[in-house]
Amino acid sequence: SIYHDGSNSYIKDSGTGDLFVTGSAVYLRNPSDESMIDVRSGGDVSLYYANSKKFETTNDGTVTTGIATATGGLEINADSKYLKIGAGADLQLFHDGSNSRINNSTGSLKFKTATQYEFYNSGGTENLAIFNVDGSCELYYDNTKRIETTNDGVKITGIATCSNGLDTVGMLRESYN
Repeated sequence: SIYHDGSNSYIKDSGTGDLFVTGSAVYLRNPSDESMIDVRSGGDVSLYYANSKKFETTNDGTVTTGIATATGGLEINADSKYLKIGAGADLQLFHDGSNSRINNSTGSLKFKTATQYEFYNSGGTENLAIFNVDGSCELYYDNTKRIETTNDGVKITGIATCSNGLDTVGMLRESYN
């Protein structure tokens, strides 16, 4: 049925089965004739916000214009597919089937944190390195801290081997007579 109740107009299917709208192209417009939804034969569908196209289907997938918000996460469920960031895809995150990669082709790759960077093995059970803001940097071997920076310099646990000698310029030396 198609009717108007004095305030709103309705197209209502109250029977059994589905409601089909058929046409080589179907357009939904607001009263100002601004685009809301365009459906064209051949497969492309476009969604609009305030007459501005925000989402469209293509032969390769979809295109979103503006900010896309994913409240349940973002998943690229295939190997060797990239998450590309930047106008020239300058930052790329991807997994090639064997290794995960971060490629940065422009400028520096900078990291910021409020307190600490922590690097662990894949199981999260062994320390690899810890970098504390305004504090120590720690390097681990087989989950044992071997090198740590301190306010006085560097603390090494274990044997320190220097293949080309050790420069001790500026170090306090005890003289022997």
